[in-house]
Amino acid sequence: MKRPSKEPNVHQFVLGYWASHGYGPSYREIAQATEMKSLNAVKLHLNSLIRKGVLARQAGMARTIRPVRQQESVT
Repeated sequence: MKRPSKEPNVHQFVLGYWASHGYGPSYREIAQATEMKSLNAVKLHLNSLIRKGVLARQAGMARTIRPVRQQESVT
């Protein structure tokens, strides 16, 4: 049986964190907030959200994950 994706949870956490702090969360903060045990799982979900165009990242710098379109939800 396939587990439900945590992408919507990751997306909502990044949106909320960005709104509160003005910069993106760390992978560890995302993992703790979404109850993921693996930082690699966080990376995979973030890469998927970036490919979908709802998040963006600047390469080579920390905490650059940011929302692109805040009105849309991820399913």
